[in-house]
Amino acid sequence: MSIMSLIRRDPDDSFSSLQKEMNDVFARFFARGDAKWPELPTLKFVPNVELTESDNAIQVKAEVPGLDRKDIKITLTGDVLTLSGEKREERKEEKKNYYRRECSYGAFERSFQLPADVVRDRIEANFNNGVLLISLPKTEQAKKPSKTIEIK
Repeated sequence: MSIMSLIRRDPDDSFSSLQKEMNDVFARFFARGDAKWPELPTLKFVPNVELTESDNAIQVKAEVPGLDRKDIKITLTGDVLTLSGEKREERKEEKKNYYRRECSYGAFERSFQLPADVVRDRIEANFNNGVLLISLPKTEQAKKPSKTIEIK
């Protein structure tokens, strides 16, 4: 019997040791006050959206900060509502050394299947302070309450 067979090893010790080493590396790196990040590729912009339904309408609220109404397109195809557009980055020739970069840019497209039929010619969209509000009135048929079917 070799001496190695007498030593018990816990496989979790290897992972704990590795985790501790990685934590130490990151702690040392971020502790430096002069740490600079290279310019990273721009993150993709995706607007946050809330889709709600009331008895009479479906409402969509999209957060699109930094965009103008001309940068946004709204389409309804069948029962699919699509928001698309582009958030453009202001480009300057000067090179920047970023300490933190969280702003995102680029083209986006979000599509949502609507939960009810809507009156297409009464859809309204309003844009104010970077928030897009879309109101889609339901058809009379869609406003009717659901009916529970008894199983026999």
